[in-house]
Amino acid sequence: MIFLVEVNKFYFITHPAYTVAVANKNHRRTPGAIKKFIEDEIMPVINQAKKEPNSAVVIIPTNVEDAKVDMESFLREQGKYPQGLSFARIRKLQGIENKLIKQAEEMLGKERLLVLHNLRSAFETTLALEHTLKRKKIKLKRPVDIEGYGSIRRWCARNYPSHAQDGLNLLGKLTVRERGTLPEHKQIKPRSKIRRLPK
Repeated sequence: MIFLVEVNKFYFITHPAYTVAVANKNHRRTPGAIKKFIEDEIMPVINQAKKEPNSAVVIIPTNVEDAKVDMESFLREQGKYPQGLSFARIRKLQGIENKLIKQAEEMLGKERLLVLHNLRSAFETTLALEHTLKRKKIKLKRPVDIEGYGSIRRWCARNYPSHAQDGLNLLGKLTVRERGTLPEHKQIKPRSKIRRLPK
């Protein structure tokens, strides 16, 4: 096989707009806040990758079906019910992430941008990445280092690249930085029921 690109470093960007739709009211980000986060902290990462010919960017968009399930779970924990719920925030989430993918493709070209759609969990990362590497004819030049970005710092930004690192035996180091990642949202506690006395 003739390889088009050799890679010794991955920049993983996982679920960058997830908290637009799924998080409690204290930690949810507005679409404007996430756009600013991407512009200020994610785009410089892609620009850095552009300067490194042996690097590639892996973007894992939010799985919308899972986001809907998460949102319904959060609402139930707050004592609310999702019947008739508008998923306008999820549509905004999709729009923001699709725009990021388009911008990254314009900067890097299709060869050095790997988009892994519809992953249901971090366990699916290895197989999806392996398939994409073969399809794009990318050769791994071990050891391969990884930098993780996106949301949420403790989970998505670390777990997805970690599974790829182990599954593909990349041998390099995994770094998750504070800048370019979002902190986790706190667990939502169910709202206590208030017993009202009859008038």
